[in-house]
Amino acid sequence: MRYQASIGGVERLVEVTPRGETYRLAIHHGTQVGKNPRAVDVDAVHLAGHAMSLIIDGRSVRCEVEPGKDGRVAVLVGDEVHQLEILDERRMRLRRASGKFTLEGPQRIDSPMPGKVVRVLVKQGDQVQEGQGVVVVEAMKMENELKSPKAGVVSELHAQEGRAWSHRSELPGLGTSGSGDVLAGAIGGLLARGCTPVGAAAWGVSIHAQAGARLAVVV
Repeated sequence: MRYQASIGGVERLVEVTPRGETYRLAIHHGTQVGKNPRAVDVDAVHLAGHAMSLIIDGRSVRCEVEPGKDGRVAVLVGDEVHQLEILDERRMRLRRASGKFTLEGPQRIDSPMPGKVVRVLVKQGDQVQEGQGVVVVEAMKMENELKSPKAGVVSELHAQEGRAWSHRSELPGLGTSGSGDVLAGAIGGLLARGCTPVGAAAWGVSIHAQAGARLAVVV
């Protein structure tokens, strides 16, 4: 997953890759994929409330995370509070396309990072209010409640409790910057052919891995 992170007016592109129970972060020097990003290994343990214990490249850090609106997050580390803005790929596309966020029309709610759906709080057809929780996702060993950005009616619901997909391949053939566009194209093509979103994601990852296996052999 890719995120645009901003702190103190400085923006960075951050790529997050799950690695078993930990995560590998690639922090680029600007807002685009570049050469030699800073690589950081992170392990996280949810303590209580919004508190987390992080091990970052072997160094232990305790922090308090207070999520806000529109991707804004306040992080307390020691005696200092750091104000961040973190945008996932969908929000980045919306910002680039319009220069601002809009709540007009249907709104899709996605998890900001891979995880497991532990609770679904609404049903298709339910009326929801702005800020109402709809799904609880477990990611980085912490439960996160995804909230509705506006009042309305749940028109589609693809999440299922306890359902998670994982592909264990460690093939290096497509392990390079930009190969995510290949994966996105595969998933988009499957969706266009009528595949369900979950099916398209699962099959797309499998196709991507098989292509990587063939490339690795050829290279």
